[in-house]
Amino acid sequence: MRNIIVIILLLAFIGCVEPYDFGVTETVEVMVIDAQLTNEQKAHRVELSLSRAIDSESPSKVAGAEVRFIEDGNTEINLIETEAGVYETASTISGKSGSSYVLSITLANGTTYQSTPQVLTPPVAIDSVYGKYLELPSEENGEVLKGMQFFIDTHDETSEVSYFRYEYLEDFEIKVPYPSGIEWYPSTQTYGPRVEDIGTCYGNDQNQSLIIASTSGLSENRLSEFPIQMVSVDDPQLEHRYALTVRQYMLSASAYQYYKNLLENNESSGSFFDKQKGTIAGNIFNQNNPSEPVLGFFEVAGVSSVTDFFISSDFRSQGFISNYDLRNCNPQTAVDTVQINTLNNELMSAYNIVEFPVTVPNGAIIVLVPCSDCRIYADNKKPDYWD
Repeated sequence: MRNIIVIILLLAFIGCVEPYDFGVTETVEVMVIDAQLTNEQKAHRVELSLSRAIDSESPSKVAGAEVRFIEDGNTEINLIETEAGVYETASTISGKSGSSYVLSITLANGTTYQSTPQVLTPPVAIDSVYGKYLELPSEENGEVLKGMQFFIDTHDETSEVSYFRYEYLEDFEIKVPYPSGIEWYPSTQTYGPRVEDIGTCYGNDQNQSLIIASTSGLSENRLSEFPIQMVSVDDPQLEHRYALTVRQYMLSASAYQYYKNLLENNESSGSFFDKQKGTIAGNIFNQNNPSEPVLGFFEVAGVSSVTDFFISSDFRSQGFISNYDLRNCNPQTAVDTVQINTLNNELMSAYNIVEFPVTVPNGAIIVLVPCSDCRIYADNKKPDYWD
């Protein structure tokens, strides 16, 4: 009887709960600063904005500021505003290894923000980039994820402990099985030889996640088999030729800790019962009001990069076989042969002419666009560094 009463009381309590409307009643704008200085010879930029409200489409750009880098406490490098909220060095510059840099920002209303001094850590070369075929359980659905895991090896003999951040860029060939060599002209409903190659295009992608590493706690200042990117057998990257560019940033201990705090903060599941960690403090402060929260970190780092090419046949001995299916280009469903006089704009909106076979008088072989024109997947302009 007592258990029944408890259950009834619980049901009564649950029934009285009403949904709460989490309407945004007030938003506090916070300065957001995206700034980086490296050893690369390029125009360096700083972006200034104000954090946006949840119901806002884009952040507010902060224009009209005076922005400068201060090198070793005495040399000023001024940046100019190239568009609202975007500031760039007037010419290409490169940071000097071992030099100290401060970011200084003065807003139009006189408010001043300044970073703590950051020393540019010398760049360290990446020893190697390589792939290994792995079969791993998926964290999402428990299925087995098959693919090539790409790793890097690196080491630093100049210090006892190193801190790294990584970025990667992927370029890869996308080839259609039946490239069209004949172009259809809708305005005149005629055709002619196609000038540009639409059989091979070049897709690209880059990391969207934060990748950091440290040798702290290791027996030597070396990273071995550090994972950078996993390419599934169902992805298009390794269907043909694949290029992986890895950029290695040598961080300060404070920069590494900042990024580590960001990762840990984002690991929260979002429950009300999670520990609320608040704003992650960076290295930039309001000189007039040091307690004001400022989002961002002035990263000063030495950078090295390496680009390596791979093809799927390199990994077949390990068990890698690409399963990527380009829009189901089965010849029974994607290819057709018609009479030339039946070609019209309606038909050619879905097909391309591949060739005129000599075995079929007045005939044309046509193929569905996704199987004959690679430009629907990517750009057919070859990257400058592609062999």
